[in-house]
Amino acid sequence: LFITAYSLAIAFCAPYLGRWSDRVGRLRLMLPACFVFGISSILTGLVSQFEWALATRVVTGIASAGMLPIAFALAGDAKGGRSIRQIVMVQAGLTLGMITSPAIGALITQLLSWRAAFIILGMAALAVGALVWGCMREPHDQNERLMTLPPVIEAFRLPGALGAIAAMCFGLGGGI
Repeated sequence: LFITAYSLAIAFCAPYLGRWSDRVGRLRLMLPACFVFGISSILTGLVSQFEWALATRVVTGIASAGMLPIAFALAGDAKGGRSIRQIVMVQAGLTLGMITSPAIGALITQLLSWRAAFIILGMAALAVGALVWGCMREPHDQNERLMTLPPVIEAFRLPGALGAIAAMCFGLGGGI
């Protein structure tokens, strides 16, 4: 259920948060999401009741929906022909994470505990968020952003949205 709670939250929130990032700016959404991801991951490792752990996983999934798809959009926003290279880097990072995270998580669980795996993940997310906060700037200007936020159903009408949601539910979510 930990993976399902996380994956469903991503699948349902990613299309809406992606559209929202068009309005408010990629980093303005992605950076707070990174911090929420870190804090909720730490809380997953600290809570004592299973129901609370599931709730923190849902929050973590919502935060992930505010990071992963927006990272692809941010890479696509790159100017000067750099967008393809940056999209490849985001995809490579995602793939590398999907390959290595189960092994790293299992190792931490074996050496310490499953709780420690979530706490360490959360601390790493907070560190990355702090690093990015100090280094990155929004690549596109305020005038390019959408001035109104569409209803959530509009995000699901985007070409490929339902397929992407299905892929996250049945494919990507199992590796995270």
